[in-house]
Amino acid sequence: MRDWLTARQAPEVRLRLEGPFPAAPMDPSWFLRIEAPFREADLLVFSDGRLDLSWYDPRDLDAGMRNEGHGHLSPTSLVALLERLVRPEGAV
Repeated sequence: MRDWLTARQAPEVRLRLEGPFPAAPMDPSWFLRIEAPFREADLLVFSDGRLDLSWYDPRDLDAGMRNEGHGHLSPTSLVALLERLVRPEGAV
């Protein structure tokens, strides 16, 4: 996660990463906050490959908050999801 964060820094996208936290089955290992003109998102990444994602588009507040759960993410699929979140045209 830190390698992706370091490589992905851009002036229009603010990223805040916390973790890794001690591995516990019900607690996240990582927390990532994404803030950009086109998307704000909070991700909780668990040690077993699960991810909880909440996001919205600040340009369209009427659409509301979207919540998703992803399971059994490989490192490759996690990076692909993160890349979609930080691209303005990226559909989640």
